[in-house]
Amino acid sequence: MRSVAILALALVFPPPAAQAGPTLDHVRAQGQLTCGVNPGIAGFSIEGKDGRWRGFDTDICRAIAAALFGTAEKVRFVGIESVEQFQASEEIDLALRGLTWTYGREAARGLRFGPIVFHDAQQLLVPKRLGLLHARDLVGRRICVQKGGPLAALARYFSRHHLPLEAVLFEDAEGALRAFFAGRCAAYSSDGFELAAAQLGRAKDPLAYRILAERLTDEPLAPLLRRGDEAFFDVVRWAIFALIDAQQLGLSSRSLAQAEKSADPDVRAFLNPVEAPGFAPGWSRAILREVGNYGEIFQRNLGGPAGLARGPNASAGKGGWLTAPPLR
Repeated sequence: MRSVAILALALVFPPPAAQAGPTLDHVRAQGQLTCGVNPGIAGFSIEGKDGRWRGFDTDICRAIAAALFGTAEKVRFVGIESVEQFQASEEIDLALRGLTWTYGREAARGLRFGPIVFHDAQQLLVPKRLGLLHARDLVGRRICVQKGGPLAALARYFSRHHLPLEAVLFEDAEGALRAFFAGRCAAYSSDGFELAAAQLGRAKDPLAYRILAERLTDEPLAPLLRRGDEAFFDVVRWAIFALIDAQQLGLSSRSLAQAEKSADPDVRAFLNPVEAPGFAPGWSRAILREVGNYGEIFQRNLGGPAGLARGPNASAGKGGWLTAPPLR
C-alpha cells in the first residue's frame, strides 16, 4: 500500500524539471557552444592550418555540442589562459583546458566542475633509448623540472621513496623542455597532459619517448562551468557519461548501425534516453555517430599519436578508474 501511495503522490506532485538558465539561453541564442580551451596544446587542443581545432579536449566539447544540437559541429573554440579569463568572459560557456578539480576553484569562486574527463598526474617523460622504466631508474640522473609546484611534487615523491634526487631547475616549463630535448636531462617532470603535448608537439619522433607509470600527484581534470544553470549542467554531465557508458557497452561510431538492431535493454536505453530540457532529440546517437566513445577520442588524439597508455583513464572493467551512471 505504501508504494501505491508514493506513486499517487508522485503523479500529483511530479518532481520539478530542470529549467533553462542563462548559459543554456546563451548557447541557444548563439546557435553554438563556445568552449574555452588551452591554445596550442598538441593532443588536447590545437588549431590546425585549416582552422579546425583538434584534440582530446576539443572532442569532449564536440560531444557536448552534439548533445545540445544533434551535431558536433555547432561549437566554437576560444583560447584562454586562466580561470579568471573564463570568469570575465560571458561569451565562453564552459572551460576545458587541463583544469584540476579543486575545492578552491569551485566553492570559493562560485563555479562548478563537471565530471572528470582525464585522470592526470605529475609524471616523468624519458627517452626510450635510455631503457628507463621506473622512477628509481633515475637515481644518479638529472631531471629537468620547473621551480615551484612541479619541483615540490617531484621532491616529495623522491623523498617519500627514499630516492636521491638530482634536479635541474628552471624558472618556466619552456626552459625545462628545451633543456630536456637538448639532452641535458634524462627526464622531464610535469603534468601528464603536458608531457603528452610535449611528445606530440616538440619531439621529432613522439614514439621515441615514454611517460613512466609512476604518478607523483593526482590531478583530476574536468570541465569548468558557472553556477546557476541546472539544465546546461545536466547536458554537460550526461554527454560525458554517455562517452564512458558507450565504451562500457561496447558501442562505437563504427557499430552504431548494428547497435540499432540490438535487443539488449541497456543498449536500447542508451540509444533511446528519456527526453529532458536542453537535450537534442537523439542526442546519444549523435554523440556516438559524430564523435565516438571515450576510447575512440583517447586513441585518436593520444593513444595512437603519442603511444600514451590508458592507465587510470581506462574503463573500470578494464583496470582503470573511469565509470559513469547508465542512461537507463
